[in-house]
Amino acid sequence: MNKMITPPTQDLTGAAIPAPMVIDAEGDDQSHSALSGQAIVGAVRRWWVVATPVGLFLSVAAVVAICLMSQPVYRASAWLKIKAESPYVVFKDEETALDAKRFVETQVELIRSPMVVAPLLGDPAIAQLEILRGELDPIGMLGELVHVFQRGDSELFRLSMESTDPQAAKDVINALARSYLDFRSKQESETKRRVIALLQQQKEKYFEDIKRLRGNLVTVADQATKNDPYGGLMSGGGGVSPLVEDSVRRLIEIDLARVSLTAERENLKQDTPNHAADYAAAEAAVVELIGRDEQLRAWREQQMLMESRVESYRQTMRRPEQSREYRDLNAGLQDIVSAMAGRVEMLRSQVMSESIGSMKPSGPSEESEAIDLRLAALDLQEDYLRKSLEAEQRKRRDNAGGLLEVEFMRAELTLAEEMQQEVASRITRMQVESQAIDRVELLREGEIEQTPVVGMPWKKMAAAALGCWFLPFAVALIAERSLRRVCDVRSLEAHANAPVLCEIARLPSRPNSSGRRSEYRLEQALRVFEESTNVLATTIRWADGFKGIRVVSVMSAMKNEGKTSLSSQLSICLAEAGGKTLLIDGDLRSPDIHSAFDIDPSPGLGDVLDGHASLQQTVVAAEQPGLWVLPAGKAVSTPHRKLSWLQERVLAAAREDYDYVVIDTPPLLVASEALMLARAADASILCAMRDKSRGEQVREAGQRLQAAGVRLAGVVLNGVPAKQYATRYGQPYGDEGAEPVGAESYAANETSV
Repeated sequence: MNKMITPPTQDLTGAAIPAPMVIDAEGDDQSHSALSGQAIVGAVRRWWVVATPVGLFLSVAAVVAICLMSQPVYRASAWLKIKAESPYVVFKDEETALDAKRFVETQVELIRSPMVVAPLLGDPAIAQLEILRGELDPIGMLGELVHVFQRGDSELFRLSMESTDPQAAKDVINALARSYLDFRSKQESETKRRVIALLQQQKEKYFEDIKRLRGNLVTVADQATKNDPYGGLMSGGGGVSPLVEDSVRRLIEIDLARVSLTAERENLKQDTPNHAADYAAAEAAVVELIGRDEQLRAWREQQMLMESRVESYRQTMRRPEQSREYRDLNAGLQDIVSAMAGRVEMLRSQVMSESIGSMKPSGPSEESEAIDLRLAALDLQEDYLRKSLEAEQRKRRDNAGGLLEVEFMRAELTLAEEMQQEVASRITRMQVESQAIDRVELLREGEIEQTPVVGMPWKKMAAAALGCWFLPFAVALIAERSLRRVCDVRSLEAHANAPVLCEIARLPSRPNSSGRRSEYRLEQALRVFEESTNVLATTIRWADGFKGIRVVSVMSAMKNEGKTSLSSQLSICLAEAGGKTLLIDGDLRSPDIHSAFDIDPSPGLGDVLDGHASLQQTVVAAEQPGLWVLPAGKAVSTPHRKLSWLQERVLAAAREDYDYVVIDTPPLLVASEALMLARAADASILCAMRDKSRGEQVREAGQRLQAAGVRLAGVVLNGVPAKQYATRYGQPYGDEGAEPVGAESYAANETSV
């Protein structure tokens, strides 16, 4: 039969040998990457039978657990319309348009405020909700669960709550909407009632002031002219200046604004928790801060200076309001007053936020603070206007005497009557507009959305199932990493610290099914196994490093690493090449060569060592011409003493009668007599099974051989898949129809022998 001889390479000695040294010519990075990939593939191949059902069980368990723990979350929503401008019947309120944004923000915060949320806990069904059980602050919890969203820039707002209990979410939303509308209706009604009551008081006050002014006017007119003040004696006296008239009208507006703001503040105080002590302390801090503020102090000095200049203009000029310088000075004075009011507002806001901001509900407390700031600004403006009015009156009184005082009193009476009429008109407007529709309207009560906001976590379940399915394989990879199995030539060479002579294809086992295809595959695998072993036989016969070597021991670190199969096929290949070959089964504890060649185990090596038989009497001729087999004989537990006669009684005669002697030794790490067999041989070949032998064990075996002075010719990687070997080195060629010699007898046995 023609055999394929692969191109030569080199061993440790540098001699050329015709062995396919499987050392990739690629870089280290690529070899490491291939090693990692082969390790992963090997781990999956070894563990998939166990890892797959375990992974499936864990995946199912994870999916079931997530299903039990996960519940769909539903959303219940109600729709509100919060109008930017207040609806009106006859009289439009211009102030609402200017404060629309603040009003909307206040309503949004009011919906989630304790004043609206607290009444909900009076309902036992809501108070006993699962999410509120054991909660120290159920009001705050409900406020956090409720969300208010504006739909774009429109006046539509969605009041929503998400929960695994859709009916509970719907009940909470409907109860909250009713509580908010009731609270707002009550607040609006109370505010209007208070404002109307205050306006009625103010109207009565103006009525009394009118009576008093009329009496005073009669008295002053009698003293000044001795005539009836209604007789028109003051015609041509110059009249009341526009400055005085404008100042009085502005005082009327301030007074009316103060009435409305005071009513709102009193209404808010009833709805806001009482923090009187905190407010008092904060107000004291505000007063102290205003007194120490350098900017306000500078503005006050500038105000006093400008007021003195304004007073001088009034005293020196007959009609100062017609002077441009006077008007500019007066406008600058107004700017300073406004700046001071803004500064006071900023300081007060700063102190309030630092002192008691955390103790007040966000919505109403901010609104009350804003009212206080506006009242403070009105006080400053009123103070300035009254000072200006008094100064103007003093100036004109000094110039015109008692007649002008009568005119001033008449003007004051007229303005008081106008103020009374304005208050009466305001009361009428409020009474009429109280019939207008509410500024906030409930468009739709709470309803449960059909599609859950958070449905079944399919992605989470898929990720958990996939992760659990891969978990056993990950554990297998970790275990394989710790075992450090030999998976390729490079890792074998690194662990053994010896040259790799060749790779040996895996010896296939006979398939369970019969058929031409199965027989053909078996035949091809056997041919690949035979050809890979022929490479090793050729190396032993022709390599410079093997010159003079006739006795070779085939060893392995542990059992089941293909040592016996390799030594048997190697002997067949050497005999086939024309060399008279003897195969010795040196494993006296667990012999197996006789099973491979179907011969009797006794007599054998043990009988020769005991001197009960000679070598010629115990060897058995194999079917392969030129090959003889020496079985182990009867198994013994302690063969060390017998093996001391190995050289004298066996190998000495074998060297005379045979060209090559191949010794199949026991595993090196578990049978110490293997070292005796290795020392008796001319050289040793260490065999490692791909994806089975551990790197540490291979290293330990090599170190023991070196320590014992054994010549380690090299290592071989056994168990390479036939397809991979054929892909790398090519299919065997030659006599395609010929049957493999000897190899088929091992195919029926275990490949791990």
